[in-house]
Amino acid sequence: YQQEGKAPLTLMKGDPGTAKSPAAASYPEPYILDLDGRIASIVNYWRPKNKKVMFDTIVNDYPKLCEKMEALIRYNPYQTIVLDSITTLARSLHTLIFQARGAGAQVREKDDDGKKRIYLNAAKIPGKFEGIPVLEIDDYKTESTGIIQILDACRVLWNGGKGCNVVVIAHVIEVETKDLKNRVTRTRAIMTGGRKIAAEIPVYFNEAYHFYNTPAGGYEIITKADGEDWAKTALALPERIDFTNKNLYEVIDGYRRGDIP
Repeated sequence: YQQEGKAPLTLMKGDPGTAKSPAAASYPEPYILDLDGRIASIVNYWRPKNKKVMFDTIVNDYPKLCEKMEALIRYNPYQTIVLDSITTLARSLHTLIFQARGAGAQVREKDDDGKKRIYLNAAKIPGKFEGIPVLEIDDYKTESTGIIQILDACRVLWNGGKGCNVVVIAHVIEVETKDLKNRVTRTRAIMTGGRKIAAEIPVYFNEAYHFYNTPAGGYEIITKADGEDWAKTALALPERIDFTNKNLYEVIDGYRRGDIP
């Protein structure tokens, strides 16, 4: 991928236990930003297969994550960056909001637009990370801002396909909506605090796969929307791929190169 300037920017989503994290680690030379604190199972999965997985565990520490992203933008020796997961990132942002209401934040009586805001002390990535405005009446807007900043940093690392592979993992939740005639529509959205940012996240990716458990106890992904679950691909992939006991990256690359009919 990288040699052709076509590194994918991939969203992997699904229910817990559908092998999203091991699949992300199947990509070349992975470095995992472990926000969930469950990296041991991934390392142990790949160790018998002689695959080295580099990682840093950053649990509930958004400023430290910002610092790490800034460092990777300055110098990135890895072929693949994995953010695991965006759901936990949202949770860490809400923790930071609660902390900001106490100590560790700057309070400006009036900002440029005349509104009072609290500013969190976060690391600075040029043009992006200069603190997060926390509207006192809208925590979800703060969550959205923090998530977008990290996704923007991911896009910088990806560099339009000329940089590294970037994989972001997300958990999903079932959402019901009613129209004016009380007809119910069920969809499965990315699990974050706010619905607006959950709907915006997929726009950042050119690949989005939904993960399932198979009836036989294996694992598969869909690459196109199927019922309540959405997915997309710009590659020549089948609608379903069973990757049970397989390296998902190698399977996808095989389809891409035409080695797998």
